[in-house]
Amino acid sequence: LELGRLGGALFTLAASTWRAPLLAWTGLFSLFQKGSAARSRRSAAFGMLSIPLNDVESLVTAGRDLEILWLKATQRGLAFQPLAGPLLLMSRMRFSGGAGLTARQQRLAHRMMADLGRVFPFFDTRCPAVFFRVGHAPAPTARSLRHSVDSLFTDLTTK
Repeated sequence: LELGRLGGALFTLAASTWRAPLLAWTGLFSLFQKGSAARSRRSAAFGMLSIPLNDVESLVTAGRDLEILWLKATQRGLAFQPLAGPLLLMSRMRFSGGAGLTARQQRLAHRMMADLGRVFPFFDTRCPAVFFRVGHAPAPTARSLRHSVDSLFTDLTTK
């Protein structure tokens, strides 16, 4: 689920706030976008956690559910990746009328919302909290220090 060598190099190159605007005109970002779309199409599964209301309590519950889902996927040897971009675009459309988005981004957000409405029938009546993809993938190239997944579930079941 990672970027790959070229994607990682481009991301590192463009991560600087002063370089990104200079590189935008070159078309490098469209290559990055196409690569990301291709990797997403090869994903084994997509999912969405949704909440009934866009309020603090529902968001906290969704965060807790996300942690459990992610840990369970990891425990089963699956790669799990939250997808923030689509959620941010669609949230901007739903809750801010597309303020700050270009016409192209607004069309993309509308198309994604229509597609998701066909896949997730409840999409129009619930608020998406997180989108994610799950699949088999090579081990991550880097990880933060952490407890083993099994030790976390052991701790959860004893409380």
